[in-house]
Amino acid sequence: MRPRPRALARRRWTSWGTGPLTARLTGAFGPLLFWVSTGLVLYRWLPESVVRGLGRFLYWIGIPLEIYALSRHARFTWQVGLGPIAAIAAVVTGAVLMGILWGLLCWRSPRQPTSPDPTTASESTALDSNIAEVSEHSTESWWWRSPSVGSAAIASMLGNTGFVGLALTPHLLDPGWMALPVFYNLTQNVLGTYGLGVLVASTFGNHGGDPERDRPWWQPLRDVVTVPSIWAFVLGTATQPIPFSPWVEQALDAWVPLTIAIAFVLMGLRLSQLRDWRQLKPAIAPAFIKIFLVPLLAGLVATAAGLDGQLRLAIVLMAGMPTAFAGLILAEEYDLDRPMISASIALSTLAILGTMPLWLWIWG
Repeated sequence: MRPRPRALARRRWTSWGTGPLTARLTGAFGPLLFWVSTGLVLYRWLPESVVRGLGRFLYWIGIPLEIYALSRHARFTWQVGLGPIAAIAAVVTGAVLMGILWGLLCWRSPRQPTSPDPTTASESTALDSNIAEVSEHSTESWWWRSPSVGSAAIASMLGNTGFVGLALTPHLLDPGWMALPVFYNLTQNVLGTYGLGVLVASTFGNHGGDPERDRPWWQPLRDVVTVPSIWAFVLGTATQPIPFSPWVEQALDAWVPLTIAIAFVLMGLRLSQLRDWRQLKPAIAPAFIKIFLVPLLAGLVATAAGLDGQLRLAIVLMAGMPTAFAGLILAEEYDLDRPMISASIALSTLAILGTMPLWLWIWG
């Protein structure tokens, strides 16, 4: 006899309060809150060179070693191949949802023509032009500004699957299923950030068509080939049959939580630099798409496709990661709306404290 829906709901809420679910959330969010807060405090005393060096250390050494350790002990089945498919689908879904919202906003709020201010008619033509440009930039809706549209699209597409995703999922998934988040993260970095992300940034950026800012055709390919996380994953997979000495295995296992702590400290340091909140209101839409709509659709599609258990949960968790810091790199390179991406990173990072427990309760 199957239990009634109320009994199932009661059982879920019981496990929420006292069972393994609470322990998993505590194990995931405890380090997140502690180390991010540490980064927020340390920012006052650490110079920018140290913060930048910490990021480069994680990119070239910390995260690759973590991926090596995870891929060495990961279990590979045919289901793991769904990671790249899910990553591509999540990136495209975020872009499509933002495109739909952009079209609706443009349709409901047509662009208003700007007229010169009569009080400045006696001033010089150059000064008039500058004032008109600043006024138009500050009052015009964000969906009529190309750099802001590009920032909103990138904030909706790219998730922080590296620092946050690979740091949280070891606490929320069984160890044997960590291959899927690793595959997901690599796919998003290669095809999401260096692929569709660069395409969107170069299309909507202020200098996207400037030949001096255009990169050679071979440089994106070089960037992809030299990503250290890819080689770490390949080496970790290839060395699975090779036995290591116990102290090496223990060192690799200990490196994973150490990398997680360093990544969260760096997140706190970077969040301390987000001081321009003028784009807070426009950033609500891309943040909502990234951390709620995309993982919700991922869970529904996975369920309709017959996926369940740890496989479905891994896909939903990775799809619901907050906006990636890589968006700031693209915004800097292609002169997009940096305050909007910064606000989206902050909003979505705070919001996962509520959305992650929700996904665990529904699909965990």
